[in-house]
Amino acid sequence: MSSPDGEQPLRERVEQALGAVLDPCSVFNGTRFNLVELGMVQRITAADDGRVTVRLLLDDPICLYVAEIHARVRDAVLAVSGVAEADIEFSGDEIWTMDRASEPVRATMLERREQLRQRALMRRRSAADAATPASAPLAGAGRAHTAPR
Repeated sequence: MSSPDGEQPLRERVEQALGAVLDPCSVFNGTRFNLVELGMVQRITAADDGRVTVRLLLDDPICLYVAEIHARVRDAVLAVSGVAEADIEFSGDEIWTMDRASEPVRATMLERREQLRQRALMRRRSAADAATPASAPLAGAGRAHTAPR
């Protein structure tokens, strides 16, 4: 739906608004990606009467943040001029996978994963080094050895 004054179509404005909604998991892990660039928005439909439906993908069917995501998306959609009603749905037959994310997001996610992997390896090495006793001198080391007579 386009407005008479030449404004962007409603669907596009809703998508733009969703670009400001950050994925709570990415906020937690420090990457701060929005739902659009992650590819979590499966579909947006906008009717002429201002009813908007947003269908989202989750990466886990029992996502702990589903209520928070629902509330943030609904608030963002309802804040868009021309939206009269917002229905937020979650796909039950498809889950989000990294291949849905934009190329820059995938690259950042892979880089972050590698950083975390390296950090974990360093911690394991440090823990292993701490658990290994320092080289103790062997029994009898340093004493002159004489052959029995």
